[in-house]
Amino acid sequence: MKRSNYQVSRGIAGFAVGLGLLLSATTGGCRGDKGPQHTGAPPDQDRSTLQAPTPEDSEPIVRLDPPTLEEPKVDAPKGVLLRLNLKPGQSFVRVFRGESRISLEGAEPVVQKFSMSVTSSVESQDGDIYTLKLVATPLTVEKGEATERSGFFTEKPTVVDVDSRGRLLTPPEAVVAAVQLIGFIPFPEKRIVPGTSWSMTGEREWPLLGKVKATETWTFLGEETVRGVRAYKVEQTTKSDVKGLKARAVFYFEATTGRLIGGNVRQEGTVSLPAPNGEARQAEVSLVVEITSDPGGGKSQ
Repeated sequence: MKRSNYQVSRGIAGFAVGLGLLLSATTGGCRGDKGPQHTGAPPDQDRSTLQAPTPEDSEPIVRLDPPTLEEPKVDAPKGVLLRLNLKPGQSFVRVFRGESRISLEGAEPVVQKFSMSVTSSVESQDGDIYTLKLVATPLTVEKGEATERSGFFTEKPTVVDVDSRGRLLTPPEAVVAAVQLIGFIPFPEKRIVPGTSWSMTGEREWPLLGKVKATETWTFLGEETVRGVRAYKVEQTTKSDVKGLKARAVFYFEATTGRLIGGNVRQEGTVSLPAPNGEARQAEVSLVVEITSDPGGGKSQ
């Protein structure tokens, strides 16, 4: 059967759909119940991540209240306290490499390999709140023998506030921000031991699906050594009201700083894609992402 351009998905477009779903399940960013939002200082141009500055960019940045978690039931006096412990001037590089597969009925699967890196710099610290600047390289996508940099992403930095418990206080509205924020998860208040779980339930906007209710659950799996660095291992699973959507991630956080130094994300599901004639087509989407980081701690700028 001869495939149409739509069935092939034109590579980048198909990848963007799948990546959007992946990000929705891995950034720890469900919009749960929150209290009043607080207004911070006016933003600079670096806080725009996907488009050129607009008149709205002159409005104050909104700092979110920390998300509400379903905390562990008990505190473990001899357990681990997961916390970020960073210093202004430090910077870290995380590398994301993965593969997406998008299958439409009656067409050969579109398989792509992709990669990008994100440099996180600690700009300042205010009590237990850190301001981080995240700079991503353009996304490189491979399809067959062709390699290209997707115009879907830019190199414009994202600036976010995050507290010592890893809770994002800046709304990650842009897709680029979502890419850069993979692996930022909210840590529990209490000390924990292997097997301890905590969770968060809320709504988020998912590409093609609209508002979706999801529950993210994190489970502490203990301590491991990753490339010579002592790290805490945390598993994340996501359940949603979207039938057939499965997501699982494993993250490794450096024990001394709480920063992400490695991990992997796996997701699969079925989405409905619009065809040129207006009809919907079902597509099977799967993604695998491997995360690595510079070993041994951040460097000062």
